[in-house]
Amino acid sequence: MPIEITMRAALAALRRHPSVSVPEAGRALANLGKNASYEAAKKGTLGVPVFESAGRKRVPALPSCVSSDWPMRGRRRPEM
Repeated sequence: MPIEITMRAALAALRRHPSVSVPEAGRALANLGKNASYEAAKKGTLGVPVFESAGRKRVPALPSCVSSDWPMRGRRRPEM
C-alpha cells in the first residue's frame, strides 16, 4: 500500500533538505506520482532544475519554490 503524503508534509520536507528526490518534488509542486514525476523531469516539464548525484536524480530545494506563499502570489513572472 503506497504511503500518502500531504502537500504540507511534502513542502516541509523540501524546506529541511538542500535537495530532494524527483518524486518528492513532483508531489509537492504538481501533485504528481512517482512515474509521472520522473517523466516530467525527463521531458523538462517538472518546472525545476534536475541534477544527478551518485546516480540518482535530485531537485534542489530552492526557497523560492517552497516558500509558504508558493505559487508566487502577487509577483510578476520574469520576462523571457
